[in-house]
Amino acid sequence: MVKVDVESHQLQVFARSSAAKFFDRIDVPVIFMEWAPLCQKGSTATAAEVNGLLSFFAKRRYRVFSDDGRRLQGTNCSQWSTDVVFAKQSFEF
Repeated sequence: MVKVDVESHQLQVFARSSAAKFFDRIDVPVIFMEWAPLCQKGSTATAAEVNGLLSFFAKRRYRVFSDDGRRLQGTNCSQWSTDVVFAKQSFEF
């Protein structure tokens, strides 16, 4: 499990090629991530940047859930929980 708490810098962290290399080489079944700052009113994140982050995880076969286990879908992340869990499709959540 990896916990990501990078104070609204998720886009910068996961845009780096080193992040792709890490997740391509290391099988991380669950990622717990602080999410709210990405989609709160006043956030500097664009829809394209957030979609890029979601695509990053989708390519690696992750699904996204709320912190209480509800499956989150779509790209309107302003409706999502404060924290999210990315879980590999092979992982029972």
